[in-house]
Amino acid sequence: MKYLTSVSLDSSGYILLPKEIIKTCRIYSREVEWLYSEYGIYMNTVVKKPTTGLIRKIISRGKVNIPAPYRRELRWQSYMSLEIFQIAEGYFYFQAAHCHCIFCCNSYVDDLIAIQGKYICKNCLQEAIGKHYMLAANNKF
Repeated sequence: MKYLTSVSLDSSGYILLPKEIIKTCRIYSREVEWLYSEYGIYMNTVVKKPTTGLIRKIISRGKVNIPAPYRRELRWQSYMSLEIFQIAEGYFYFQAAHCHCIFCCNSYVDDLIAIQGKYICKNCLQEAIGKHYMLAANNKF
């Protein structure tokens, strides 16, 4: 998975696809398929029928709507920043920006704790605290 860029979700649930994605995939005024996953959504620009996801058209200058049921399920809100990753040619993955543990890359939102603008999951935090106490205990003797 290759990180490309981040985009902002507008108040209507639209994002503006970056020009490099539009040019490389030649997706002017085409349909895209959205597929839900537990931590983000996949965008497929190579739509084949029948489909298992929700279809949306790309409108003027690369604007596309992310389906409301997916936004609600992922708790994505207006003006939220989303990261775009390219999985393969024509396949992209969107997730909430910076919502992953800086140590293990866990992106399950309920496990993440924000500390000074960075995220750490509960497991890594417990491990770090445990190691800190072990180091402190070893230094006392």
